[in-house]
Amino acid sequence: MSQISDIVNVQIELNTNFTSTDSFDHICVIGQRPKKWTDWAASTAYVVGDVVVSGTHVYACETAGSSGDAAPDHTSGTAADGTVTWKYKSEIPDDVGLYANLQEVTSAGWDAMTDPVGVAARIAFSQSPKPDGLYIAVQQMDSDELEPAARTAERALSVSGWYVLCTAGVQESEYQDIAGLIESYNKMFIYTYVGDNDPVGDIFYRTAGYYGRVYSTQNASDVPAENSHVGLAVAAKCLQYEPGSETWAYKTLAGVQAASLSSNVINKLKEANVNWYDTVGKDKITVLGKVKAGEWIDVIRLRDWIQADMQTNILNLLKTNKKIPFTSSGIARVENVMSATLQRAQRNGGVCPDEYDSDGNQIPGYTVMVPAVSEITAAMKAARTLSDCKFEAFLAGAIHIVKIFGSLTYSG
Repeated sequence: MSQISDIVNVQIELNTNFTSTDSFDHICVIGQRPKKWTDWAASTAYVVGDVVVSGTHVYACETAGSSGDAAPDHTSGTAADGTVTWKYKSEIPDDVGLYANLQEVTSAGWDAMTDPVGVAARIAFSQSPKPDGLYIAVQQMDSDELEPAARTAERALSVSGWYVLCTAGVQESEYQDIAGLIESYNKMFIYTYVGDNDPVGDIFYRTAGYYGRVYSTQNASDVPAENSHVGLAVAAKCLQYEPGSETWAYKTLAGVQAASLSSNVINKLKEANVNWYDTVGKDKITVLGKVKAGEWIDVIRLRDWIQADMQTNILNLLKTNKKIPFTSSGIARVENVMSATLQRAQRNGGVCPDEYDSDGNQIPGYTVMVPAVSEITAAMKAARTLSDCKFEAFLAGAIHIVKIFGSLTYSG
């Protein structure tokens, strides 16, 4: 299958202090199927309320007893199995499915209070603004063992529509492999850890870590289940803002507890570029908003959006016209599309507006450069490839810290 980059190749270098797709507002959560489900087994005692999976079907026990030798396979009503009566409940969740609200998640079988996936969904849909959907990628069994989370992530990457990957109930020791996988895609991985050490030790530009403990001496086993999803809560909220319009710091979250950490722990988190949800006076706010490499999360997201928007709109230009000629007017149409993307980034606040220096000279927020038709070589025309289209844009950034110096005096 051809990639859009084969036709419209947009490469953006981040010239910041930290040199180094189709959706930018949805999360995909990796987690296990509902806890209360078990695989059907022959000659096994079941009680009312037990839930089993047979093939792709889910059944609830209505009459207690012992199962027979043949697994149930009906898709409506009830059926006998040995001395057990099974009621058809539903099909198993899609391998990677989109759920519009918490009710759809719980209807699929996840408990919003006890299942890690259900808790994650409850936290996500509690935020304001809240997402209009949540992708869930279900970890499958490999023989008698749960498949590695990175393998589940690979399947999730084949489904479009999401931008940030989070986990629910996945072992922290698996985060490093997921981070390594995501680094090759225009996606992000946001994890939360509650263990003694940050499980992601390498520098990644597409992975952001959050610390979930409420206080410094808290044992991992005592951390509220909801606080294993601090990073997910931040992503669920911030992804609802237009790329470039947001910072991932100073956000108040719903459903998770803010931390009161020692200065020693805070310094270690800062050194490792790990984010957290903090208590500052009477306020509860997210802190930092960085990826592991030290760049700001909102800058990475803005860069990805500019690339995707520019590629998509230039491709639309090429496919909705009989042709774009290799002439001044044709090149100008490409230039206009490039400018339109940067104008949107400017309106959203991600790219600087035009400013003026002290002499009144204009400093444009961005510049677009395309070759003049006189610079087009015969080889370029023969290859039908318009090269050397460039732009430069100044990031608007965001104010996170304010330092004020003043004095009070009795005399002038």
